[in-house]
Amino acid sequence: MNLIYAIDTRAQLVRLEYRESTTFEEWARVFEAGLRDPAHKPGFNVLLDRRRVNEVLPTVYIQRAVDFIDRHAEMLGRCRMALVVGSQAMYGVGRMAETLCEGTCVTFKVFTEYEEARRWLGGRGLATDH
Repeated sequence: MNLIYAIDTRAQLVRLEYRESTTFEEWARVFEAGLRDPAHKPGFNVLLDRRRVNEVLPTVYIQRAVDFIDRHAEMLGRCRMALVVGSQAMYGVGRMAETLCEGTCVTFKVFTEYEEARRWLGGRGLATDH
């Protein structure tokens, strides 16, 4: 799989780990599976780990992702979402996502350092991979 999710109930955290580029449809399918997982509860923070994938996402992908967040607000609850990227170009895309997420149930922030993102989200390690 190009994308997997893991849920840490103690840390109240869902992590999506990108192993390769994904289509929006794959991203939405995996993300929704994580939200529907019985271990997930509304209000869990979300970590999107794209450090392995440097492909820059097109604007339409980000717009569709923000629309997905809006449509899944009840499942997400009020939460924080961190995007960790490995390139400056993708960092710029993340900044656009920050702006587009304003007014949604998610406080979104982009990072270049994984540990910094984890501190911002709170919580500890991850227990369950899917």
